[in-house]
Amino acid sequence: IKGQDVTPEIAEKTGIPKGVLVTTVQPDSPAMLSGINEQDVIVKFGEDKVTTLKQYRDKLDKCTPGQKIQITAMRKGAEVEIGEA
Repeated sequence: IKGQDVTPEIAEKTGIPKGVLVTTVQPDSPAMLSGINEQDVIVKFGEDKVTTLKQYRDKLDKCTPGQKIQITAMRKGAEVEIGEA
């Protein structure tokens, strides 16, 4: 994915939760196949809260190929379990 941080300032002004706003999902990627959509806000990676794109990428870098991770995101104001990416 490509994304940007939802800073506390942006969260306060817009009501979007702190996390990683997904701006692009690569076609046929594990993220797309698991159900991650553009405009989702990723808030958890496994059991860990994620508030920055760097945190998300650091956690992703520690995964092994084929490893399944539960992603939790906010979509249109509701929390959704994306599934395993």
